[in-house]
Amino acid sequence: MTDPDRTLVDARFAGLLEAAPDAMVRMRMRSNASASSHEPAAEGSLPSGTETILLVDDEPLVCDLTARFLRLHGYNILEAHSASEALAIQAEREGAIDLLLTDVMMPVMGGEELARRIRQNWPDTKVLYMSGYTHATILDRGVLKSNVALLTKPFSLSALAHKVREVLNNGTTQ
Repeated sequence: MTDPDRTLVDARFAGLLEAAPDAMVRMRMRSNASASSHEPAAEGSLPSGTETILLVDDEPLVCDLTARFLRLHGYNILEAHSASEALAIQAEREGAIDLLLTDVMMPVMGGEELARRIRQNWPDTKVLYMSGYTHATILDRGVLKSNVALLTKPFSLSALAHKVREVLNNGTTQ
């Protein structure tokens, strides 16, 4: 039996990602033949959209699963495994990015500095931070301001879908 507080589940493709106590990640996936990424969203389903999201996480498995899930819900996803990769994507991209979805703590450059640099070119880009640390811990360490959008890892894919939509609709560009 898995601990629901440490599990990300996507019912559309029945994927399961567990974050073990030693920070290792295990992933099991079963295909769901009845689900199709081309089906329209059913009434009462998870929020979706067509906006462009720059997803940045230094954990490739988390980045991949998050990207797949968001693509299934219609978003255009640009993936980067580091802040420098994200900045390279920005430098090559002509169109704006609607949302920067970034890990807070990454090697070399953290999420807040990355957001500041991204906004130099696209000041209207909204930001949603992700972190394995609680909001209180991040505030206590002075890593982020109190008025930012934060999704604490591990998160359910439902929580991800709702938070992404919330930030895109009402979010801050702080």
